[in-house]
Amino acid sequence: MQLLKYEEVVDLASDIIREKRLLPGDRIITCIIDGKHVVLEGNRRVCACQMLLNPTLVPLEYKKRFPKADSEELILNISQIKADVAPNRNMAENVLTKRHTEPGIQKWSPIAKMRRAARWFNHGETINEIASRLGASKPNVRRNVRDYHLLKYALDLPGWTQEEIDILKDEKLTVNPYTRFFTLSGVKELLKLSFNEREYPESGLPKKIFDDLIKCITKAFLLPLSDTGKPWANTRTTPEELFNNYPELSNYKLSLNKTLDDSSENENPKITENLRTQDEQNLQAGSIQQNESISKNNEINKLFRT
Repeated sequence: MQLLKYEEVVDLASDIIREKRLLPGDRIITCIIDGKHVVLEGNRRVCACQMLLNPTLVPLEYKKRFPKADSEELILNISQIKADVAPNRNMAENVLTKRHTEPGIQKWSPIAKMRRAARWFNHGETINEIASRLGASKPNVRRNVRDYHLLKYALDLPGWTQEEIDILKDEKLTVNPYTRFFTLSGVKELLKLSFNEREYPESGLPKKIFDDLIKCITKAFLLPLSDTGKPWANTRTTPEELFNNYPELSNYKLSLNKTLDDSSENENPKITENLRTQDEQNLQAGSIQQNESISKNNEINKLFRT
């Protein structure tokens, strides 16, 4: 009862049903006391499996909430649970302490998490399916996939030195400043950046210009300077600061603004011409209506005079 109340066994049972098994390699730990296996590590898993196999074990107040085993495959996979048997409880204490108080299993880096979501997506899983599998929100999964593709796009550009490639492939690379930059106000518009149905980056700019922009942004946020050992740009760097630091970026920005201005100038005469034409049509229609009104009044006057 305590496990159900405080240890989220209901959610764990739902996860087991979705996977149709326990996670491979995630073995429970037991020791033998008085001739019986006593679970030292994995009580929640054992509890969930027991109630999935035998629903009569589910307490009355949890019967509506606790999920039901939905396949023979699931029942077969959880009928026997692999365990590591410790000689005694004391011998297992070191392992238990590391699992529950220290990061005994190394956590994945942000890049590894992004790559994992992107790999599933590129293998055909939907954003919804990945979100369900990870227990994450759909926007977060989509952002991870896009961020990884942005990083991969930069890495695949030609011209990097081997040293730079090694840095960009480092699992411990701090990528948040780089990926965050693309979310800043005006950046996507400047780069004409969008993502296609496969969540790969695309741009309305000529490819050469877009690639040069991405390369400069990558250098600023991901490649360390020789004197400081850190990239010069960080999460506080504004687009203006970055553009001013690279003449080629500044030139592209001015060129883009000029293009937009030229486009506006080209469009305005058309708008003016359309408005002028419409006004002329309105005036002409008004004149016709006025003439028709005068003509009708003359006809009426003739009738009265008659």
